[in-house]
Amino acid sequence: MMRKPFRVRICASGLNVITPESENAIRGFVTTRQVFARNASEAGQLAIGGLLAEEEVRHLKDSSASPTSLRTEIDEVWEVSWIRWLFTRTPAGFTFYASPDEDQS
Repeated sequence: MMRKPFRVRICASGLNVITPESENAIRGFVTTRQVFARNASEAGQLAIGGLLAEEEVRHLKDSSASPTSLRTEIDEVWEVSWIRWLFTRTPAGFTFYASPDEDQS
């Protein structure tokens, strides 16, 4: 079976990373990755595997107060056309989210 191009939106949670730029800890992120896969299920698995191997994600995980608690889940998987694959920029960034520290009242 031929592999097709997919984009996969991944939600990650369970982080607790304090940054000097914010009063609130980073609790998670949302990101989109592109992969070649036979089907949507395989696309999700490949995208998460690739994401967890990225240096930025390993650094976030290691910087977290609870590095073993990172959880990832597939939010959406969609097949993209070859034209879009070839002529659009590869998604690469992260959208981080934070929640107020429970100890601060």
